[in-house]
Amino acid sequence: MEDQELAAEGSEHHYGSHHAVWLLKDAWASVLDTAQDANLSRRARMVESEFALRWVTLDMTATYALLHTPPAPGDLGERVLDVIRFFPSIAKPDEIKKQSLNSQRLDVDLNTAAWNSEAIKDFSTRFRDLGQRRSVEYEKSLAARLGDYSHSFQVHPTVKPDFILGEYTPCAVTRAPTHSLEAISEAIRRTCHAIEFTAHLQADMKGLVEYVLDKVQRYAELLESV
Repeated sequence: MEDQELAAEGSEHHYGSHHAVWLLKDAWASVLDTAQDANLSRRARMVESEFALRWVTLDMTATYALLHTPPAPGDLGERVLDVIRFFPSIAKPDEIKKQSLNSQRLDVDLNTAAWNSEAIKDFSTRFRDLGQRRSVEYEKSLAARLGDYSHSFQVHPTVKPDFILGEYTPCAVTRAPTHSLEAISEAIRRTCHAIEFTAHLQADMKGLVEYVLDKVQRYAELLESV
């Protein structure tokens, strides 16, 4: 992360043995645009002004847990998914603190899980060898856990996140049901919570940066269209 000059928000940051979490709010998209393409730079600044990026990384043990099927309520895979789905709010510091503790406990439990080490080794080898076909491996397992997987935004169907936890709602003062300050403030507040999954097994960040910048272009289309 430091090599890409990405500065994580201090309110939520976990770097454990099996997973890590960074919350990026400022210049997280434009700093990746090293080519300084004028149109991409404009779009990157626009997207980072509207969206924060919460970056969650998993090692093979956490990935094995997440993709382990059939899922069961409260299993380690579901707890990994809970980390991914968490939506931090600066107005709720207690929730962020609780989530940080949950992440620490999750790493401990992943360390002591009663899995055969050979099973994880075999999974790791097979997952790496799949190459571009890895998405076939993880999409069906994620769909088993998430249900509604890979649907379009209602307001802009050409943008299709892997999972939508909260639809994109553009600001529109005309949506305010009353003239009160509270109603107007709520009407002009943009909301959205989407999750994107990818498998990146390279030693450097090049392919991952390209992936993120492609998503920046797509989310810029969303902002420009509504």
